[in-house]
Amino acid sequence: MSNNRKKKPILAGKKVKSDPSFHQSNSSTDLHIANPLDSCLPIPSLNAFQACLLIACLAIASYINSLHGEFVFDDIEAITGNQDISPNSSLTALFHHDFWGSPIDSIASHKSYRPLTVLSFKLNYIVTGYLNATSFHLVNIILHAIICIQYYYFTQTVFTASIYQHHHHQVQPFSKAPLLAALIFTVHPIHTECVASVVGRAELLAAILYFLAFSSYQYSLKTNLDEDGRPLGVRWAYQVVTLCLAAIAMLCKEQGITIMGFCLAYDILINCQFHPLEVFRFSSQSTTMSNKKQFWIRPLLYRLLFVIIGTCSVVYLRYLIMKSGPPKFRPSDNPASFEDSRLLRIVNYNYIYAINAWLLISPNWLCFDWSMGCIPLIKSIFDYRCIFPILFWFVLILVLASNSNSTKSSSRFINVALAAAIIPFIPASNVLFRVGFVVAERVLYLPSIGYCMLLTYSFCFLSRKDSFNKAILIGIVALLISYTCKTIKRNSQWLNSEDLFVSALDICPLNAKVHYNIGKVYSDSGKDKMAEKYYRTAVRLEPNYEQALNNLGNLLKDRKAFDEAEQFLKRAVEQRKDFAAAWMNLGIVQSDLRKYKEAENSLITATIHRSYYPDAYYNLGNLYIATQELNKSEAAFIKAISQREHHKLAWNNLVLMLFNNGNLEGAEKYAKRGIQEIANFSEMHHLLGNVLGKRKKYKEAIHHFEKAMLSSPNDPALYANLGVVYHLTRNYKQAEFYYRKALSIDPNFKTAIDNIVKLKRDNPNLVW
Repeated sequence: MSNNRKKKPILAGKKVKSDPSFHQSNSSTDLHIANPLDSCLPIPSLNAFQACLLIACLAIASYINSLHGEFVFDDIEAITGNQDISPNSSLTALFHHDFWGSPIDSIASHKSYRPLTVLSFKLNYIVTGYLNATSFHLVNIILHAIICIQYYYFTQTVFTASIYQHHHHQVQPFSKAPLLAALIFTVHPIHTECVASVVGRAELLAAILYFLAFSSYQYSLKTNLDEDGRPLGVRWAYQVVTLCLAAIAMLCKEQGITIMGFCLAYDILINCQFHPLEVFRFSSQSTTMSNKKQFWIRPLLYRLLFVIIGTCSVVYLRYLIMKSGPPKFRPSDNPASFEDSRLLRIVNYNYIYAINAWLLISPNWLCFDWSMGCIPLIKSIFDYRCIFPILFWFVLILVLASNSNSTKSSSRFINVALAAAIIPFIPASNVLFRVGFVVAERVLYLPSIGYCMLLTYSFCFLSRKDSFNKAILIGIVALLISYTCKTIKRNSQWLNSEDLFVSALDICPLNAKVHYNIGKVYSDSGKDKMAEKYYRTAVRLEPNYEQALNNLGNLLKDRKAFDEAEQFLKRAVEQRKDFAAAWMNLGIVQSDLRKYKEAENSLITATIHRSYYPDAYYNLGNLYIATQELNKSEAAFIKAISQREHHKLAWNNLVLMLFNNGNLEGAEKYAKRGIQEIANFSEMHHLLGNVLGKRKKYKEAIHHFEKAMLSSPNDPALYANLGVVYHLTRNYKQAEFYYRKALSIDPNFKTAIDNIVKLKRDNPNLVW
């Protein structure tokens, strides 16, 4: 046949080129492969429904023990401490705030813009009516099960298209290999942080959209094909949908946008059956290229241009949202990125890449946080650990070099699996920008897609040797059981804060943040001695750890060890000049030490660094009471309650300050306002009763005392003060009744004892 004969493009599914590995069929049903890659895998072949049911059941069974977990670690700040998820908060507010509820344009913002994930938390809250951790965990488990089913179909597409490039539109899809890959993915322990931690929902939502975007991209290529099965056109509507889904995924978690890179890699490697290194072959085979028209190249270039421009546009818009620029990280967050030597910085980055790869292969060392000394920096190229990045790159380059031929089915699959593992990891690699962590298991959720495919391919390859079949079966069963047990065990560690933090001691004993968080748990539960021990260890490991310095200082303040507390708090603000909480705590300690000028400066500095800081204004009001600057005190308390209308302590101290200094009219005014702002404010009803009693408005006073009793029925002072009102109105029997009621609660309550003596003197004829 002449080489100059023109070959027309053909429609998908209309014509199949002869190939000895296929059984030709004239029917419209799928063609069957004579010897598919996974035919020897020692696992059952299930239909799609059976496979999906098995995967979903395994996903639920693996994570069901996380269902009753508490809000832990980042959940506390992102959910329980985030006003954006409250049903009463504005829906638009979450689009102006970061993941943690801070204004996205603030310099102090973490810049993690994930409004759709926060919206899912808000919907969770609205449906249950309160912050029920169980309902949040249930949603995460369901999302993971959905993703695992999506992954099954995804790997089915990749296996079939990679291995049988010319015929994948007509062949019967693989069944065993996708099932095995999905089962491994379902129970892989590296996913526990994303599923068992509620904030891991960001990765889960992004993953769902990731697979949807991939499907949309594949639909965009269901068009005319050349004789080798390469797409000759594009359905642009589906390309736009793909970009929109990627953008939405990015609004759940920043990694979501990487699907555009993977789709492009898949398009080049699988759909166009082209390896980038083949461009050099094309240049050396120009005669062949000129004889054989490459109609697929121009549509590919159009798609390439669309993906690049579209992705860059979305990323640029995401950058504009940050307004004040990228987030500011500290050396303790990511020590390698602050290394002065560029060479050592690169060595440390690559060492971290090797650790991430090893965590996918052997997830035995899982930790909620890998910063602050968990992975000591490599400070010399003669450090023995330098062998690991060298080994990592040696293996990676060897695999890439040996799979550069797009005509080999195994090469195509391995390359696309590597792309699935590497591309989603790029945002976490410190290559494009500095990240705020060293290692984060959550960012390996998407890269594990590629790893599970590579591991499955290894099982398929080895199973083709009959002598290995029994060993392969044992290996698969052992792997799945091992992964499932590790996942269940790790879930149990995520159930509460104490178990989670203590579990990290075995993995990262030198991590100051681990000790700090354990100290915080003990402090919150009232175990101050244990808390102090762990705070001091955190400060010893990381002397500049401002959070630990602040909390230790605060603990010492509560123990009245003011001098030592002041030293730790001063160190905290030296390390972070804008640390508003430390400035406030320092001001409180200095006030207790009667260093009033220094205390005033510290408290005002706190309000400068955090303009919305009602607690700082409240403590400033208390300071001015101590210095008898009553006008300033009143202004500070009013500022506190203007920022937080339900600040009970500020309302109390404002009214008490006015009452004690004889401003009864002002005290009555603010007491009544406080009652209007806060429902069932028994303390303020009590205070208002005292104020009204002083102003001889006895009937109103009695009313407010009785209102206070509804919420505080065991307060002896309340009954004693009500007795005083009746005493003043000469209702001696009622006065006696309430004095004795106060003494029945506290027999040594001096005010009631003294007033009974006065009552006897005022009315000697009263029968006792």
